[in-house]
Amino acid sequence: MNIKTITTSDAQGCYLGKTIRHDGLVLRRGRKLDEDDICRLQGKNICHIDILKITENDVLEDEAANILATDLVAEGTYLTDSLRGRVNVHAAHAGLFSVDPTIVTKIHTLDAITLATGRNMTTVNAGMLLASLKIVPFMISKDMLEAVKRDIEPALRVFPWALKKISMVATTFSDEKSQRIQSKFLETTSTRLRQRGVQDILKHQILHEPSMVQEILARLPLDSPVLFLGAEASMENDDLLPSLPHVTWTRAGIPTDPGNLMWVGKDHSVVGAPRDIIIVPGCARSLEHNGFDDVLDLLCSGHSLTRDRLDALAVGGLYKTTNIFSERGLQQQEYSLRSIILAAGKGERFQNGPKPLAAWGQQTFVQQVHDLARAYQPLLVTRPDLVNSITSLLPNTQILSNQDWKNGISSSLKSGLAEIEDDQDIIVFLCDMPAIRPETIAMLVQCYQQSDGSRAFAPRYRGTRGHPVIIPRSMFSMIKNAHGDIGLGPLLKEGINLCTVHVDDPGVVLDIDTNDDWTLIHGKMHP
Repeated sequence: MNIKTITTSDAQGCYLGKTIRHDGLVLRRGRKLDEDDICRLQGKNICHIDILKITENDVLEDEAANILATDLVAEGTYLTDSLRGRVNVHAAHAGLFSVDPTIVTKIHTLDAITLATGRNMTTVNAGMLLASLKIVPFMISKDMLEAVKRDIEPALRVFPWALKKISMVATTFSDEKSQRIQSKFLETTSTRLRQRGVQDILKHQILHEPSMVQEILARLPLDSPVLFLGAEASMENDDLLPSLPHVTWTRAGIPTDPGNLMWVGKDHSVVGAPRDIIIVPGCARSLEHNGFDDVLDLLCSGHSLTRDRLDALAVGGLYKTTNIFSERGLQQQEYSLRSIILAAGKGERFQNGPKPLAAWGQQTFVQQVHDLARAYQPLLVTRPDLVNSITSLLPNTQILSNQDWKNGISSSLKSGLAEIEDDQDIIVFLCDMPAIRPETIAMLVQCYQQSDGSRAFAPRYRGTRGHPVIIPRSMFSMIKNAHGDIGLGPLLKEGINLCTVHVDDPGVVLDIDTNDDWTLIHGKMHP
């Protein structure tokens, strides 16, 4: 920046090169001096000042900012007047804000220019600040300005909410609880749609049965998308909603969390233009932001739900970095989750003493399984002769003495259920299965959180069903009616009252019954 010194009387219309602070007078660098400024300077006996020396090849900060900002904006935006080299970009209407990051990157090849924007593909309201462009020095050269202009094109725009009509179908089971939950689900989703400008919302609630689903799909308007709010999570191609005829799925699950159990596809039974079909994930029962919001943003702003667009949601698609599965209340569901650890077996084939007290790494079986269950208020059921030993290992855990332990695992389950509160579901751990990975528990609980709470959940490894098992309160009567050494397997009929979650964790099927089992499994886990 070139500066020269001239007499104050000749400085009117010039730009001040250095800030003046003198006897209460403050004029900042870069100020264009007017007649009043000259009088005030002369009144302070300031006879000479430093001004910016401007050549024909220089462009002042405000002019340069206006020129670049005008080239950067597209439809749905407006600019504020430049001030000190800064121009702000605002939303002209509500909609989805889009920014091309490649253009922003090109601008920043020069240190003299900065452009800060809001997050790409986010919802905005009219008047909201979208971006701010700043020319750092008081002037830049015309050559620099022209070089930047050659590399940029409109990169900031707001897509208006364009979708005006949509159909929603909530499927329910026959019980009152499922119907109540799904009714709330319809209302929550309606709120989301109204926020995005959708005016005509058709709502239907039907039984979760193939004939009912196919019948309603045939009766819905052909010119608008369809949202399915399933009574249960959709995880397999042969589940009820994913197996809809004439529907091809662009993505079976999207890369966001929460929200990954969403299916997005096209219904090709519509002649001409296939309509969008979305299976909404259970986490959308809450109004907290999740992947469904991102997909709705695209749909309601007129974007095609292509594979590339859905894949792009992965970066930034993790919405919570804390334990996202611990607050079921946020999901607008009624029951919290409590763990029951069963440690009252006879263990007759295990010769190294009571299994709960057997070594597992630097601790015991019961301590390891307790660590897996810790997040869910563990309740441990054991034999009377082991109560004191286990209490010394886990002094802050509720421990029940099952006096009827010789009558089998069903007696321990009943003992545990007697201590469960009215607003709790359970997750059942077996004390002789300490090799389960913590991330498997998290995955299983996530699927449960995203369901309507009417089904049990169990992990499956390479075709074999395992533990732990999550059981909703609605199924407690099955356990209370069981007798003898009957575990959960015979009580749960897969596909009717049990959902299995495929996991890459052999620990869910590795129970330690004998000394040889312990030697083999413990040796692999703790070499």
